Amino acid sequence: MKSEGFGMDGERREAFERKLANDFIEAWRDLGARSAPALGEILERYDEPGRAYHSLEHLRDCLAWLEASEGQAERHAEVWLALVYHDVICAPGAIDNEAESAALFRGHADASGLALDVRERIACMIEGTARHDAREGDAALVNDIDLAILGASPEKFSRYEAAIREEYAQVEERAYRAGRAALLRSFSERFAIYQRRYFAERLEAQARVNLSRARRA
Repeated sequence: MKSEGFGMDGERREAFERKLANDFIEAWRDLGARSAPALGEILERYDEPGRAYHSLEHLRDCLAWLEASEGQAERHAEVWLALVYHDVICAPGAIDNEAESAALFRGHADASGLALDVRERIACMIEGTARHDAREGDAALVNDIDLAILGASPEKFSRYEAAIREEYAQVEERAYRAGRAALLRSFSERFAIYQRRYFAERLEAQARVNLSRARRA
């Protein structure tokens, strides 16, 4: 059964897709590209079967956090595109999802005539979501936004945990619990989960409560 809480109804989805399409073209234009790639491929990938959490709703939440934290980005359009592409490739259990997402972005960037330095800054932010270890700048902002779910309400965090388990349904329970516990412990043991003050003030305390509870479950 699909996890509740990480899907959009038809009306909300249509509104989000309309805004996404407009903002997608605008972002590429703002960065000096000759053209924007087709958004359809990105939407299709976020709609792939098995994406219980890493879906369009996750993307919507990420972009909403970027909008809410207005003024935090040094290069807003670059951060925006990094968020759009950061989970475009998502195969549960694969160790190269972020690298593959960055490769897809590089291909789109080259075809659209995006400047090399801009392309590489965005691609590096996408790749950086594999480790979430950036300490400053826009890369840290992308990571904080991607990890915002850790500081969500206990109810939403529980739905997130259930959705992640659904994405890894093919993994045997004992192996899944061991791997998940190691990941959650790695976040708990960090001096700071969030690097930007905006997110630390709003999410750090709740994230630690959520992680502690999840590790005891």
